[in-house]
Amino acid sequence: MYAWTVRIGWLCSSGSVFIERHALTVNASLLGRFTFSPEQVIAFEVSPSRLSFLSEVRINHNVPEYPKMITFAGPTDQFLQDARERGFEPRGGA
Repeated sequence: MYAWTVRIGWLCSSGSVFIERHALTVNASLLGRFTFSPEQVIAFEVSPSRLSFLSEVRINHNVPEYPKMITFAGPTDQFLQDARERGFEPRGGA
């Protein structure tokens, strides 16, 4: 689990990110909880954060019910390494 600054659309909240082999869950305290399977994630896109000096991960996904912009700022290198080690690999199509 990671504690992050989560952005859903243009709204920000503190939150947490859980990653397992078959599920990625972003829990944005006041903004909702979003769970993805590997087939629902097209890619992780890393960029400089607008929120802090850290980088952020944007979840490029294909879930029409979820907001298109779901990002979280924090130690992105560690997150990506943990995703690989736990076997969570994006396999979604656009």
